[in-house]
Amino acid sequence: QAAQAKCSELAVTLGRERGVLRQTGLMHGTNSAEYKAQAKVVKELEKAHKDAVKSYQNFSDEQTKAGDKVKSLEEKLSGQKQQASELAKSLESAGINTRNLTSEQSRLQAQMDKIANLKSKFEALKESLDWGNIKADLMTCYSLIQSFQKHIKLAADFESAMARVQAAGFVRDGSDLSQLEELRKQALHLGDSTKYTSIEAAATQETLIRGGLKVPDVINIMPSVMSMATAENLPLNRSAEILVGLNSAMDITSDKAGHTADVLAIMSASYKTSIDSMYEGMSKAAGIAHTLKMPIEHLAALSAIAQQLGVEASTAGTSIKTGLLRISSNAKDFNKLGIRIQDNKGNFRQIDQILGDLFIKLQKYGPTKQVEILGGLFGKNSVDTWSKLITGQGRGMVTEAINIGNTEADGTTQKMQDIIMQTYNGNKALFESS
Repeated sequence: QAAQAKCSELAVTLGRERGVLRQTGLMHGTNSAEYKAQAKVVKELEKAHKDAVKSYQNFSDEQTKAGDKVKSLEEKLSGQKQQASELAKSLESAGINTRNLTSEQSRLQAQMDKIANLKSKFEALKESLDWGNIKADLMTCYSLIQSFQKHIKLAADFESAMARVQAAGFVRDGSDLSQLEELRKQALHLGDSTKYTSIEAAATQETLIRGGLKVPDVINIMPSVMSMATAENLPLNRSAEILVGLNSAMDITSDKAGHTADVLAIMSASYKTSIDSMYEGMSKAAGIAHTLKMPIEHLAALSAIAQQLGVEASTAGTSIKTGLLRISSNAKDFNKLGIRIQDNKGNFRQIDQILGDLFIKLQKYGPTKQVEILGGLFGKNSVDTWSKLITGQGRGMVTEAINIGNTEADGTTQKMQDIIMQTYNGNKALFESS
């Protein structure tokens, strides 16, 4: 798991730094010192990633050798396999209902108590019995019983989680049984197809329902929650909080949640930020952005470029919110500089166009006067953020980020999840085989 995590972490970091290299080439040229320095960073990361993959492959070779040793023991286990088969048939004939174990918990607990009592007697007899050849058989049977108990408990925990989901769904919006059954199928499917368990998926469904979403919306948004969480190794509840928070603030419907997740992921991969930091930088300004009918790609571009240019995420979010509020309410101050805030139809112009106009207008002033003008337009506490955004747009950075969000984002989280799950499933199969 540590080797896998290291490979995944290096892959994400390498992708991000390659994005930085691309931006550096656009900003400074491929012959610049900045580009060469970043190219060196990327080369070192590529070597580190290659070494990590090689280390993991060495581990795989060691596992193969261990498998050879295990194979020599399989002949001794043939008799025990027969015992396991007979025990499985006995459990099936006992009438254990694996579809709904919640109703059987009391009976199963009583049986588990009996087993615990037998174990106690079993331990007491150890001192007086001559074990000989029966010791291995007895321990094998006991281990099989313990194994079945573990799986029964997991199934019971899942049933309990789904019962809470169903109760919440019925109380919140009177969901019918067919909708609740869809939630159940979805939780089982996500448990099979992602690195998270069905129990974790069910718990996230419950959180979303209790947060105000209707069952159809939960079904729509859950795949995006899981993909985004997998793509950047986020806790499921945090991934749900980010998607629901942004979609709610910007009035984005649940069927568009996948695009929201993709925009956050592509910005995280292309710039010096993360999905968590993108949310922190966007959530504060999402309300005013929605009022101005600003697309989510434009708000994401402002947050990503501000962080790319060295502004801390929370500071960027506060400054962007303040700046957008002042832009929307102080059009006359911009008009004095010859900058239009609205187009001919009265709609708010694209933010990169406004920033581009500001960059041109400010060139005829010295640094001190520029700071004075920006303080009047955006507020003194927001000058640093907006000054960097304007300078960045002078090199086309905001427009490029908007284009990335519009044309390259869709499918990003699924691609990242597929890559991670390929590695995860390969490791899982290796460890299960061992």
